[in-house]
Amino acid sequence: MPSRAMKIFEGWTLVYLTGAVMLGWFIVNFAVTGGTSEGQLDFIRYGVRPTLVLFALAFTASSLVKLWPNAFTRWQIKNRRYLGVSFATAHLLHFGAIVVWALLLPEPFMTQPPLAIWIGGLSGYLFIIAMLITSFNVPARAIGGRAWRLLHKVGIYYVWFLFTLALTLRSIADSFYYPFAAFMWALLLIRICANFARKRSTEATASAAKA
Repeated sequence: MPSRAMKIFEGWTLVYLTGAVMLGWFIVNFAVTGGTSEGQLDFIRYGVRPTLVLFALAFTASSLVKLWPNAFTRWQIKNRRYLGVSFATAHLLHFGAIVVWALLLPEPFMTQPPLAIWIGGLSGYLFIIAMLITSFNVPARAIGGRAWRLLHKVGIYYVWFLFTLALTLRSIADSFYYPFAAFMWALLLIRICANFARKRSTEATASAAKA
């Protein structure tokens, strides 16, 4: 990737760009559809897909740079924090769209997924918000390194679980979702392979030290 061209996809610029694109998409969709239930439902269904890409990049950053070190994976690990913040920003804007839809069109909103699904989704948003807040230095220092690592590890796997569960269940009813479900399971496989590679590397280093 040309380094100069990639500057707009690094650091806080990446976060601002993500937020602007998602907010613009929401505004345009709302203006075009006139705030109809069908238009809002389309945005809520399709608006989550770009956030999946950002999540995948943050979720696999440390694993991919271990398995396939190259210019892209080094960019990925360098910007892992900003990819995570970009994901949280995009997903919270997506949540904002859901809130707007619920306020403007409460009846179709309440006839959509059952309460258990909304509770699961809201718990996911709470983890996303907690991870977003502790992505900044002052809150991260306030909770301490051990709590930070636990929060982010549990949180990112919980968000992965919610995405994967939803897409896997949808793929059972609709084959259109097969690739999306497979994509989410592949992310977990990448992390498992990277953990195995790290373990083998640690064992090899220990064996060499003893020799």
